[in-house]
Amino acid sequence: MGLPTAPENRRRGYSFARFQHGRIYASPDSGAFEVHGAILLRYLKLGGPLGALGLPLSDEEDVVAGQTTGGMRRVSGKVSRFEQGTIYWSSQTGAHEVTGKIREFYEDNGGPNSDLGYPTSNSEEGERRPDRLTTTSSAA
Repeated sequence: MGLPTAPENRRRGYSFARFQHGRIYASPDSGAFEVHGAILLRYLKLGGPLGALGLPLSDEEDVVAGQTTGGMRRVSGKVSRFEQGTIYWSSQTGAHEVTGKIREFYEDNGGPNSDLGYPTSNSEEGERRPDRLTTTSSAA
């Protein structure tokens, strides 16, 4: 994360601190979690903690897609979980959020390690139904 670049900001119900390479968000209910890189940029574009996803519920984690023949973990991307959605990142697809029932289905069926692969678009409102639409790619 590097060094702090500004004093801690306290807001109603949460606080955050800026660092050279990311931010840490904290709340009494969920704890403290770091967000950085392309996932942080997408999160901020969505409004950060006051936006569609709410506060972080996890640190950024590796998405492990099996092991190499030498027994090392093969990391295919990154994931950060938030109150109202999840942002997945891979070098092939970039950072995209998955929310609502699609998030539930996607994660229940293996997420990026399934035949669906990583999300290739952000959640969008459907015209005929209020569900969310997300496209994925199995080129993980």
